[in-house]
Amino acid sequence: MAAIPDFLIVGAQKAGTTSAARNLSLHPEINMFCGTTEFGQKEIEFFNQHWEMGISWYASHFQKSAAMVGEKTAELLHRLICHERMCRTNSRFKLVVLLRSPVDRAYSQWKMAALHKRDESEGFEAVVERELATLDDNSVKERIYNCSDAGVSCWREGYLLKGMYAEQLDSLFKWFSKKQVWIGISEQLRRNPAIVYADMFDFLGVSCFKSDFAEHFVGPPCPPMSARMRSLLRDIYRRPNERLFSMLDTDITDWD
Repeated sequence: MAAIPDFLIVGAQKAGTTSAARNLSLHPEINMFCGTTEFGQKEIEFFNQHWEMGISWYASHFQKSAAMVGEKTAELLHRLICHERMCRTNSRFKLVVLLRSPVDRAYSQWKMAALHKRDESEGFEAVVERELATLDDNSVKERIYNCSDAGVSCWREGYLLKGMYAEQLDSLFKWFSKKQVWIGISEQLRRNPAIVYADMFDFLGVSCFKSDFAEHFVGPPCPPMSARMRSLLRDIYRRPNERLFSMLDTDITDWD
């Protein structure tokens, strides 16, 4: 019998959500979606790409279970239009959010687009300069946040915008209470997986579970970001990060 999931991993993109989904699926009380949709996608992408298919189509990907049922679609945090859709589908969703240093997240997205997907032909400095020219253009921001088709891969847009976490969380909290949202820091998860996953399991309401939690990497090795670009991005994200830290009531020293 079809069912609506109990929880979603919603992002951020390139913040370790694939590893989190795989590791959560190891828990005997958690049933994560791990199939392939009729569109050939490993993520269902309902709220951001296939909303017109209807909730019954979405539910058909899951079976009622005594376990907690979940799925991961990493674009949902920065697609603000999806937050209302998620609430309309299940106002009791528990949401898992992973946040990675926006500087490193942006570079990781470029590596994914340029080296793995091979649909980005420009270098990292060029795509940053390109986006900087439109970063204050609300029409560009709204197009990305509202899932409007720009004729390019999702991997080639929002390199900088997707790291503006505070405004994305502001939107999420309009539709879901803070107690429904678990926010973890990717760098802390990599450093202390047992501790962070234990906290995640507690949030989801499942029993304590220990395992060899693995990381998942995609793409070939790549030279590190240049010192000039790292300095530039730190300046770009300084104020947005300060707003985020105030929202979370903590400084994230891993991002220094």
